[in-house]
Amino acid sequence: MLLGHRRLHLSNRKCPGLQFQESAQAILNDMSPERQGFTLTEQVVVCLLIGILAAFAIPRYSKTMESNKAQAAASIMNMVGTANRMYSLTHSGNYLTGQLTTTACKTNLRACGSNGNACDLIACKYLAQNDWDNIPYSIAAVANNGGCPLTGMQASTNLPMFACAQRRNSVTGGTGLTTTRPYLAWGYFMMSDGTFICIWDQGTCRYSDSPNFCTDRSPPPPTPY
Repeated sequence: MLLGHRRLHLSNRKCPGLQFQESAQAILNDMSPERQGFTLTEQVVVCLLIGILAAFAIPRYSKTMESNKAQAAASIMNMVGTANRMYSLTHSGNYLTGQLTTTACKTNLRACGSNGNACDLIACKYLAQNDWDNIPYSIAAVANNGGCPLTGMQASTNLPMFACAQRRNSVTGGTGLTTTRPYLAWGYFMMSDGTFICIWDQGTCRYSDSPNFCTDRSPPPPTPY
């Protein structure tokens, strides 16, 4: 009886080689064409990972793109302000004021001294022509103490400046360069002393006075500065 019981016990045991073969076959079955697609858990994990990456990447990408547009606009504003200052030196200290638009300063541009606004900077060869309506920022020349003529920036009437720039909500011409807050509040002043003041949704700051304050949600300084 004892011998028979031992034989029965041994007959129910599987050899190690057979166990390995069965495990390998199970893995092959999982990899077989019969398994179609991913499980619900796998799909949820992938979606969560993509959402986490997008939450960090998209805002950083938007900030980088807006910073590049702001620096380009600030450079153009700098050229406008410099041209306005040069114009005043040859016109008895008189400055020009007004927003530069494609219609007024390109399509309907008249002879030098006949425009009566900032377009004379182009007509009198102080400033190069540009497609002003397709720049993400509105650009304007300022008659020194006249104040920025752009909508929403007239509060600066007592600031001595030569030019100003403001982020526009949309761009004429279908280029799709629209934006949202906080970038809608971005803008620049080119002051008469050559410094720049940045405008943003939390106030203003002058780069020459407080550069560390102008680095979080504010527009970047013009380059080179």
